[in-house]
Amino acid sequence: MIDKKTEISTTELNLFPIQGKNIELSFNGDRISSDGGLLLLRELDNQLNLLSSASNCIHDERDHRYIDHSVKELLTQRVFQIAAGYEDCNDCNDLREDMILKKVIKLFYKNFFF
Repeated sequence: MIDKKTEISTTELNLFPIQGKNIELSFNGDRISSDGGLLLLRELDNQLNLLSSASNCIHDERDHRYIDHSVKELLTQRVFQIAAGYEDCNDCNDLREDMILKKVIKLFYKNFFF
């Protein structure tokens, strides 16, 4: 996440809506993300259903009484985090405020780690 306090530009692009909300690309934002490619990756996964298929191959032997997140939720968060270039598991704490990652993962799971 980058806080931008200088330069003002009027270039603006509108993308496909997510959950009825328009996604706008502009370069005059106060807070910006460099992870915009994750939106395209999410669309690809929606069409191919790869993360669902992969998560179905993982047998979860954890005690269900103590589970907050399913294997699919954990796998989705991890794959998108790695795709964005954050390969360390502890990066998710820093990514809590990244608007793009938040949107992409919240699209799948409303109450994930954000």
